[in-house]
Amino acid sequence: MKRTGLSLTQRWSLWSRSVILADLSRRMPLQLLLKMYTPRTISAEWSKLSKESIVHYVDAHLRKCRRMKGRRCLRRGLLVFYFLRLAGYDARLHFGYFVKQAGNTQTHCWNTVENLVDDTPRQQYVELLIWAG
Repeated sequence: MKRTGLSLTQRWSLWSRSVILADLSRRMPLQLLLKMYTPRTISAEWSKLSKESIVHYVDAHLRKCRRMKGRRCLRRGLLVFYFLRLAGYDARLHFGYFVKQAGNTQTHCWNTVENLVDDTPRQQYVELLIWAG
């Protein structure tokens, strides 16, 4: 098995949070998900990682995760937010929407922390909510 650079505890934490999130995001209202994916403490083990590393490890994990189909930006955004906050970074989770060509709207979420903007919409958007925990 290829090592990811994370400890066994960190890999377990990432795996378990992502597996549970796939089911929770189908059944729970957003407000409750936001509270559940906002850690109350900082982890010494996660705080050793840079914010770019955390995003990289979450993305690497999700590339192999079959359960993350549908609502991908929400699930990815919640996981990135959770682990950035767990590491002690002052992350913000943004929610917005943009209008597609046919006049339909599409929602999107993305994270910001310091000078890092992760997965911002590629089109003009209207921001609806910023979650800071």
